Amino acid sequence: VGRSLCLHEEVCARSDSTRGDALDSVLRDWAQALWDAASLALAHGHASALAGSAKELLARAASKAADSIRLSAVPLPSSCCLAGDILAAAAELERDLESGGGGGGESGGGE
Repeated sequence: VGRSLCLHEEVCARSDSTRGDALDSVLRDWAQALWDAASLALAHGHASALAGSAKELLARAASKAADSIRLSAVPLPSSCCLAGDILAAAAELERDLESGGGGGGESGGGE
């Protein structure tokens, strides 16, 4: 998962809107990949280290989703829904951590 995220970050760094790259779409896909990675971290255990890792991934996903929306002339509903879903997953994880559940609940990357 880590290698995939590094490659995705490299692709984003090389994107160029002057060449026709749709940066908002790249960022939206990056946010989705981070959300999916957080879901994988939570699916593989309830350890607090994994929950902390998932929390960090969800924070990065929310940031990329927000960047995607900011770069869109007219934000797509799918981008706004993705941002909302990521924020809801982060809030659910935070609630689970506060109640001592350690994460591992349904935080699920969609699509």
